[in-house]
Amino acid sequence: MTQQVKRTSDSENPILTISAKNGWMDQKDRFNRVIAGKELKNYIELYKNELSYNHGNSKYAKFGIIYVQRKYEKALVPKVYHSFSMSYGDPRFIENLSLGHKLDKELSKLITSGARQDGLLNINKKSFYAIKLFIPSEQEQVKISNIMDIINHIITLYAKKSSCLDSCIAYFIRTFYDYPQFFKQKNVQNSIMKSFKLNDVLIKNNTRNKDLSTLNVESISNKKGFISQKEQFDNYQVASKDLSNYYVIHPKDFAYNPSRINVGSIAYKSLNDVKGIVSPYMYPLSVRMILS
Repeated sequence: MTQQVKRTSDSENPILTISAKNGWMDQKDRFNRVIAGKELKNYIELYKNELSYNHGNSKYAKFGIIYVQRKYEKALVPKVYHSFSMSYGDPRFIENLSLGHKLDKELSKLITSGARQDGLLNINKKSFYAIKLFIPSEQEQVKISNIMDIINHIITLYAKKSSCLDSCIAYFIRTFYDYPQFFKQKNVQNSIMKSFKLNDVLIKNNTRNKDLSTLNVESISNKKGFISQKEQFDNYQVASKDLSNYYVIHPKDFAYNPSRINVGSIAYKSLNDVKGIVSPYMYPLSVRMILS
């Protein structure tokens, strides 16, 4: 049901690479430059609706990932990928099998050692094309793929909506919290403004988790604020085994993470949230006074 793609080309087609999380990406967008150089003999010309298997090991795809090339009529992709076309069936169905990790069991049987230094799994082309698949008729594949396309389209629309709302919130924060400029525009007297130092409002919370009363280890994300450390790092907990030195964060507390790029991250624990603990490298803060 598949045919290996071996064609090469010297034409100036777009050069693509596969990201396990994001799918096909232009090499220039992913690496901020084209790393292929002038030598294109290490690239395969892949037509639209043909597929490639990137047998690179990553946290998103332990056994590699397959994507359909939908971006261009013709594109160049690394020869190290296992690229192929479909002689039977819907290529979208194979992609969805891969995205759903339904091929992992078969692929895991082919791995005789860990990933190489370049991050690629030792899965050769002959073994890859010999894996067994249990699939429905081509007609059923098309129906299932169409449903998945609709679902993915809805998810994309919700993601765009969420992004727009994030932009709106960021705009309102910049506008409303730029007090001098905001009140000047509204012709409001500045005499109603009061000046405070940060330590007039907040106080460092030095409560440690000495009694190990909570094991809810949290981190701080720029986007989500307080977030479970396992969720932040894909089920990998980086906290030390001894949690007694961690700071306790209660509802209505803040914490500042200075390790984030540029300015760090600050998070607020809402009233309905559960108590958590954060690394001793962070700065937990409680409200000293209410501004009025």
